[in-house]
Amino acid sequence: MQSLIESLLEVIDSHVSIRRYKPHEMDDETLEKLIYAGVRAPSSANLQPYTIIAVRDKAKKDKIAELCGNQLHIRQCSVFLLFTADYYRASKAMERLGIEPAQPNIYGLYVAAVDAALAAQNIALAAEAMGYGICYIGAVQNNPCRIAELLGLPEKTYPLFGMTIGVPDEEPPKRLRLPVDTILHRDSYEGAKEDSVINTYREAGHLDSLVRRFKRYLSTEGGIARRFPSFIECLERRGFRTTP
Repeated sequence: MQSLIESLLEVIDSHVSIRRYKPHEMDDETLEKLIYAGVRAPSSANLQPYTIIAVRDKAKKDKIAELCGNQLHIRQCSVFLLFTADYYRASKAMERLGIEPAQPNIYGLYVAAVDAALAAQNIALAAEAMGYGICYIGAVQNNPCRIAELLGLPEKTYPLFGMTIGVPDEEPPKRLRLPVDTILHRDSYEGAKEDSVINTYREAGHLDSLVRRFKRYLSTEGGIARRFPSFIECLERRGFRTTP
């Protein structure tokens, strides 16, 4: 048991995002093993309101790469997984059972996103344990509705994020992470600990990188603020209610 725990922790600790892949075709058996690992993840009320679309078709991977900012590793990977919030499946099952389904809303999206992320991380760990490399693709949010149309997603579904999986063709160094004591708060919130954040990056010589990412994603002109209107628009187009 101890060796199993140590092996798992080693897989977790050795994670790096892989953005260059060797040519490789993943067989169905391997793909299904990975998806099974995802399916076994915890799920709120065991509803599993998500669907995983495995894309191996070259033309579709090329188009997804284009819609995600022309990321080469989407084109190169053995399989691209799209994790989607999915209330269409449940609504159809409920109708068959004589139950009137509610319109999905932002809270339902939150539930689906958490479940999908738990499934995705199980898949990531399983893939890395098999010797594959992975990279999460948040840029699905660049064009979620166009990706939905490309892959034929029905109403009441929403593309959340993607993941590339393939045989690594690079060995990048591990990325800097914040210390445990910065993330861990005991019994109550212990303050922002912003000095620890800044000092961690300054001491590692990466403060410029942190500043760039703060500006790029979290500033008033950053990506999260800029994407919000189109996020709400696409959600509504996909059949999700965005107001109480």
